[in-house]
Amino acid sequence: MICVIFSAFLLLTGCSARELEDRKFVEAMEIEWNGETLTGGFGSFLVEGNSVEELQKQYQNRIPEYLDLGHVKVLILGNKLLSDEEKLKEVLTDLGKKPVLARNILVLSHEYQREESFLNELEEKGIVPGEYLSDLYKNNPCQKQNSTATMGELLSMMK
Repeated sequence: MICVIFSAFLLLTGCSARELEDRKFVEAMEIEWNGETLTGGFGSFLVEGNSVEELQKQYQNRIPEYLDLGHVKVLILGNKLLSDEEKLKEVLTDLGKKPVLARNILVLSHEYQREESFLNELEEKGIVPGEYLSDLYKNNPCQKQNSTATMGELLSMMK
């Protein structure tokens, strides 16, 4: 009798996974350091926080979908962050702890003139940032293949 009730319970319960239409799949992320806090995002707008985890939470709180980082192809780091070795190591270590982020994510730099999202600028031009930036790098025969590192290579160099 207990087995029948337990079996019925299992059959009547639904799946608790998030549906695809309830997810925001991002292919690029950007992070900059302003000397006091990190600024970053995944397109459309920027948020502030003291860690990568805080940036992710702040961004998640402003969108209705679940922020899915499993498809990130490109990481854009601001030049101010790249020039602060200690903060860069902290950010890369935080990113390396996220199993959803692949080690082969392409890392690019960007000079932020004002506090506006570079990814949003691309989106406003009708460009899908992650696809565009990774394809621009990979498919350009004039681009030196060793001029850009992956997140895994940067993490290895930081040790």
